[in-house]
Amino acid sequence: MSLNRSHAGLVRAMIVASLIASGVAAGGCDGGDEVDDGFGPEENWSRVSTADRTWQVLWRPIPAAMPTLEPFSVEILVFDQAGRTPGDDVSVMIDATMPHHGHGMNVVPEVTREGESWLAEGVLLHMPGRWEFTIDVERDGEVERAQWTEELES
Repeated sequence: MSLNRSHAGLVRAMIVASLIASGVAAGGCDGGDEVDDGFGPEENWSRVSTADRTWQVLWRPIPAAMPTLEPFSVEILVFDQAGRTPGDDVSVMIDATMPHHGHGMNVVPEVTREGESWLAEGVLLHMPGRWEFTIDVERDGEVERAQWTEELES
């Protein structure tokens, strides 16, 4: 399920409150106290900051468990450090590689913007093992990368 425009204000308010409470808006780092803002593990959301901490990236797979050998989608939310959703001048790209095997996915997911979220469709992890995910956030020719690792069971 993706977010629609009627939820935009509520989502923004919850993210801003979460970022402020966790210290991220003031230049804090990932981790620390957990904040129940509706975007936590219980709702299957995961968080990661871009390397320069310009962007907070929230993501979740659809369905909730990432399958092996079956396409799935990833819903993505991006916020600046003040908790604002970026404008139409921002694009998002997702990729996944297996560093120990020297290869990535065999397909390129299609990423579309749906209101204040992005939906990456056609993500296909063709084998179990350690996958390194990246989400690139691009604005005005500058790209910042959020990166994390997932272990996919067989």
